[in-house]
Amino acid sequence: MGAHGSTPLVPVTGTVTSVTYIAMLRRHLLARMCRRPTAIFQQVAFLQAPFSVCKASQAVLQDNAPAHKSGATMAFLAAHLPARVLPWPPRSPDLSPIENAWSVLKAAVAARSPTQKQLTRVACAAWEKLVRNRAYVAALFGSMPTRLHHVVRRQGGFAPY
Repeated sequence: MGAHGSTPLVPVTGTVTSVTYIAMLRRHLLARMCRRPTAIFQQVAFLQAPFSVCKASQAVLQDNAPAHKSGATMAFLAAHLPARVLPWPPRSPDLSPIENAWSVLKAAVAARSPTQKQLTRVACAAWEKLVRNRAYVAALFGSMPTRLHHVVRRQGGFAPY
């Protein structure tokens, strides 16, 4: 998810390892980032060729999940994406717009009460509806300066988001 676009929701069965995460990065992120040279994507953002058309002005935000921060993942990003991978403080969901989106997504899915068989379809449809709401996405990413201001003012403390 980014201020200028989003990848589809990518259902995963089992644990996300650096191997599975890199595969998702190859398949889903790069083509989208390369179409939007100033996009900032966050943890559900994934990569695909061609690598050479991306702009170095891009940035990738991802939390500190082991698959995101592994040596293999960081080496892959450094080798294939000219964007910066921004540092992310530990235990900081208040700084992450995607956390707000996950909450909205979970509520939308729960409201539908899907069966196990329907869950993936319902979640993907809810995600598409959420990311098509440009005003909501813009508000999430537009809140970043205020989120950062609260954290700095609280000397690293929790921001009320």
